[in-house]
Amino acid sequence: MSSYELILGAVNLVVGVLNLLLGMVIFREAPRQRLNQVAALLLSSAALGALLGSSSFLLLLLQSAGTPSQIDFVRNFAYLWEFFFPALLLMSVLFPQELPILRRYPSLEIMILVPHAFHFLIILGSSYLGPDLGLDALLTVSGFFNPLLSVFQVFLSLLVKSHQKLFSLVNLAYMAASLGFILRSLKRATNPTIRRQLQTIFGGLGSCVVLYSVAYPIPDLMGYNLKPIISSSVLVAALVMGTGSIALAVVQYKFLDLHSLVRRSILYALVTAVTVGVYLAVIRYLGQAALRLAGVDTQILDPAFLVLALLIFQPLLQRVESFLDALLIGARTDHRQILALASQQLVSSPERPMKAERMVALLIEGLGLQGAALIQKDPDGDGFKLMASDLLDPEALKWLQGRLPVDLIDWHENRPLTRRDFDDWGVRQWQGVQPSLVFPIPSGSELLGALILARKVTRQRLNREEVVLVRTLVGYLALAIKNAELLRTSVDKAHWEEQLALARRIQQSILPSAFPQGNGLEMWGVQIPSLHVGGDYFDVLPLPRDRYALAIADVSGKGVPAALLMSMVAAGIRTLTQTDATAGPILTSLNHLLCQSTSSDQFVTCFLAIVDARQRRLTYASAGHNYPILISVSGATSFLKEGGVVLGVVPGVAYQEEEIHLQKGDNLLLYTDGLTEAESPEGEMYGEARLLSHLKTALSGRNAREAVGSIQNHVMAFSGAGTLSDDLTILLLKIGR
Repeated sequence: MSSYELILGAVNLVVGVLNLLLGMVIFREAPRQRLNQVAALLLSSAALGALLGSSSFLLLLLQSAGTPSQIDFVRNFAYLWEFFFPALLLMSVLFPQELPILRRYPSLEIMILVPHAFHFLIILGSSYLGPDLGLDALLTVSGFFNPLLSVFQVFLSLLVKSHQKLFSLVNLAYMAASLGFILRSLKRATNPTIRRQLQTIFGGLGSCVVLYSVAYPIPDLMGYNLKPIISSSVLVAALVMGTGSIALAVVQYKFLDLHSLVRRSILYALVTAVTVGVYLAVIRYLGQAALRLAGVDTQILDPAFLVLALLIFQPLLQRVESFLDALLIGARTDHRQILALASQQLVSSPERPMKAERMVALLIEGLGLQGAALIQKDPDGDGFKLMASDLLDPEALKWLQGRLPVDLIDWHENRPLTRRDFDDWGVRQWQGVQPSLVFPIPSGSELLGALILARKVTRQRLNREEVVLVRTLVGYLALAIKNAELLRTSVDKAHWEEQLALARRIQQSILPSAFPQGNGLEMWGVQIPSLHVGGDYFDVLPLPRDRYALAIADVSGKGVPAALLMSMVAAGIRTLTQTDATAGPILTSLNHLLCQSTSSDQFVTCFLAIVDARQRRLTYASAGHNYPILISVSGATSFLKEGGVVLGVVPGVAYQEEEIHLQKGDNLLLYTDGLTEAESPEGEMYGEARLLSHLKTALSGRNAREAVGSIQNHVMAFSGAGTLSDDLTILLLKIGR
């Protein structure tokens, strides 16, 4: 067996395994969705084709061993991979929308699979029973049905002899029909994300069809055979192009609505596979060169090769993964990119009003929606005003500009409303909009408006990650709407302060109102703003597997601009922690968002920690924030000093993370510079030394809430009049004894 055949077999094996894993991931994400089932069948069939291609090794071994029955068994099962073609046709008639005829006649989906199932059974039967499938034996037994059986025997004999050419035509017909349906959907698609998905899939599958036709159907129909090594090479290239386009659509354009963590895992798995393949090829080449030139056994050089891999391939893999992660962030379907772009549209100023239409368009494109609308309370009347819409029913839009039905619902439940909520109230006019979800936009007890989302083009539901994204944007919309109201009001000082206080209540709603307790952990925090709207932020977010995210940040500036930037930081942290990423990558992604969305004079200091309550392990990353203070059970204090530059200033920074193990009785204090820089009436700063001295008293015999209160009271007493020159935020973590 030549080196090229060995390489081709290895490539087939890798392609097969990757396709099989991708199919399993897609099926596991939504096992009840027909589109996911069909995509998994398509990828599994492609995987089978590649794996059977790599089985040429096995066939050669079997031939040398003289076991023709086993060779026939492997060859016959090779026809199973041709289920790729009916799966391709099924996917083309289900995505992005199911053909109406399939809804009317669901059995057509089974009929698409019948020809290839029949073909496989005929080939398998002829292999074990002979070309007549055992009908000769029946002809000797049955006399009455002999004429019919004889005709059927002739038909089967012709089918077995010409099956390869016949099903070459069938496969070509399936591929042509599939590309026709995909092209039809592409011409009709209006959603930019759906169009990009279809363009990617059409390009890859079109290349796959051309390559496959050159390798098998056309030679079969023309009566000549390519060399097996050539046909196998072309086939593996076809599979890479076809299934690779699906993988690209999944990773880059969120095809099948897979979660960002799953898409990132797929991408990194592909990169790792390619890197390992390159590594093995390089090692093989170097080993052969060493043996040929110096006569040195390659086993002696294995430690040197391992060191070479650590020095070259590991940093290379990290750089490639960072580049691909930035590529994911740049995709218009990536939630971090949607947050960054939407925040740019929602920040209002007298020279730059809020661009609600652009924000709605971003949601439609990013989530693959049929339409969306933003309804806002009319400041000049008692109804609601249509700010932006891509819903196509003119009568429904005209009605929405009047009284919004969402004001009939108890929207204080803090959940998105579904069409069922409105049906229960008998609001018939709502039927024209066909909403999937309606997110009220509250401000305290006031309803500011609603974000209305139509169904997805694919008719799938929003997943949990997407709902978190929309809820985050709704919170930011509330602050943007109130900020826009401030810009429209008079500059009367009293009225301005009243509106700032209202904006402060909205900003206050972003901060945690309760703190999770238990699992041996106790947490408490407090924030005291220096102005009506502060720029400090802290949060405690429960995560799966008894983990918690602790975040604290200090935004440059004060007042409404600082609150707006703080809201963006809060939205980013809450969204990114849902992806199961660790502290370092989260700050890296957040820095990318802020560098894209803010001006050069705005920056944020931030400390983020992930606490594992089961193992008492804390992983943290810092971006120029005040060093947290760790107070051990023995009373010794230390600072967590590892960290990087502030967020929003230097693009492309990769934040490193550190890990520490906590003991029973340990305490971790997080704070902003408003604590240590608080000034007395004489102008003296509170300082770290005074804080460290008071910590022993504050922590002695007190729970987390009491300890935070003691620190707060001590600082306020030091400042004299009780006023602060900067925002003050304290967050304390206690490890139970």
